[in-house]
Amino acid sequence: MKLLYKVLIFILLLLIGGISFLWTQNRPGADIFSYKIKHLPELENAQNADVLIVGDHLGVFYNEYIEDLVAQLSRQLNKPISIYNLSKANYNIFRVSHIVKNMKKLPPVIIYMGGMSEFYEKMDSAKIAVLNFNYQIYKNQIIQTITTVFPSLKRLFYIPREQLILDKDPKKSNYSDEYFLKYSETYFYTYSNKLKDLVRFIEKNNSTIITVIPPINLFSDNIKACSASSNEQIKLQLKEARDSLNNKKLKDTLVQLKSLSSISTANAEINYLYGKTLFQTGNFKEAKSQLYAAK
Repeated sequence: MKLLYKVLIFILLLLIGGISFLWTQNRPGADIFSYKIKHLPELENAQNADVLIVGDHLGVFYNEYIEDLVAQLSRQLNKPISIYNLSKANYNIFRVSHIVKNMKKLPPVIIYMGGMSEFYEKMDSAKIAVLNFNYQIYKNQIIQTITTVFPSLKRLFYIPREQLILDKDPKKSNYSDEYFLKYSETYFYTYSNKLKDLVRFIEKNNSTIITVIPPINLFSDNIKACSASSNEQIKLQLKEARDSLNNKKLKDTLVQLKSLSSISTANAEINYLYGKTLFQTGNFKEAKSQLYAAK
């Protein structure tokens, strides 16, 4: 009897959750933010292609290879395939998603080549506090469970999202260290969700999606440590470690950087130099860990 009672309660909860979902699916939810873009590029040629490439300047880079690619792929075909590249420099995932979702029909194959321009333009700074609040609430596992079963209760936990109107073309933004720390944490979560949403949308419309993202260059020295992870003493010791490394004094460099890494665990410059030094001494596993931490 008790088992039957529990089963009935469970079914009732599912029904309530389902009704709640149907009632709220078109209402503003707990998404971090959304974009409303005023401008769309010309889509007719793109949506009639066999293969569509969308993305940022990673996709733009492949423009010069499209002609050869068409020739190679069309050798055994009666009609050459058509490839259209709709990639735009500095387009983030939200602009790309908006373009794809505004097509009347989708090409059979869509190649997403992006991820290099996500921080080119940024959110309205007045809204970042709201976004971070929603993100911190979302990370609570109990709240996630409650709002999954009862989506209508999202309004009790989250501050309503606002739309951000983007200009016709992306505008380059600058970030302070403190702002970027808050912004990047929120943005990484949102980017992940938006990419998953784009994949689901494309697959739902019976198209195949191929994702291509830029590889991480672990040895790129384009590293900047945020101000919160450094001070004058650390900067001086980093300079000494860098000089030791340049003079091939690897043992001295390892001692200096090991000491520094224990003082400041979140300094990207320390992680990079430590990883580079470990790599040169043959400690590849730990070097990889430090170099990844620097990125």
